[in-house]
Amino acid sequence: MKTPMCTHVLLTGSLLLALGLTCRAQSWQTVNDYQLDTNYYTYGSAIAAGGPSNYVFAAGWMPFDAEFEKSGVVRRSINQGATWETVDTFFGLAEPMFPSILALAVSPTGPVVLVGSARTGVDRPRWLVRLSADGGTTWATVDDFVHTAGMVCAANAVDIAADGTIYVAGFALDDNFAYHWLVRRSIDAGNSWETVTDETFGRATGPLTGLKLTRTGIFLTGFWSQGNGIETWRVARSTNQLASWSVVDNWLFP
Repeated sequence: MKTPMCTHVLLTGSLLLALGLTCRAQSWQTVNDYQLDTNYYTYGSAIAAGGPSNYVFAAGWMPFDAEFEKSGVVRRSINQGATWETVDTFFGLAEPMFPSILALAVSPTGPVVLVGSARTGVDRPRWLVRLSADGGTTWATVDDFVHTAGMVCAANAVDIAADGTIYVAGFALDDNFAYHWLVRRSIDAGNSWETVTDETFGRATGPLTGLKLTRTGIFLTGFWSQGNGIETWRVARSTNQLASWSVVDNWLFP
């Protein structure tokens, strides 16, 4: 009998990154146990690998530091988890802000993209996208977006097509507190962005949390409140280059 091929599996969470080597049995090794500030918690919330150099990136944030501010952080391994270095820490554009990093992706063509939300002072959270065009060495905020002034807006998911087109998905609340499922796209490596999807599906009452590109279409997922505390799992699909969407799964756990 042939020995099955081993697969590396990466997990990230609060304070640590684990590397799993899966063959006939499964074992795990902690490869990065990290705190941005040893006096405060640090949460790992996203992980991705790939690109021309096959680097591994982990991202997250520290909820509060001594000044009661959040800090975003990105760590990189160029040797498949053997060693790690911090390649990005950030508070904001010009003022301290409170970032939450929720997703990370590496493009086949090179750029690394992380998404989440951030707020400055007492402002509502806004959509945040940061990008590195040089394998994680330098970073810049490339999309700082607000859907409705004074209301929450957050990016929750990112995926990158084979041609380098970047899709970022998330949600926003409007003045009537209705949820909008949003997709923003960049076809020029993050230099410019456009909103290509703004759906309420009759009046969405839950946030969009996931996005995935496939050969047969683009999928979005989130949850939906039916009232009386009942929330359903919802999946929508576009098969016509984002011109329209249809709900393909609306599921309530029995």
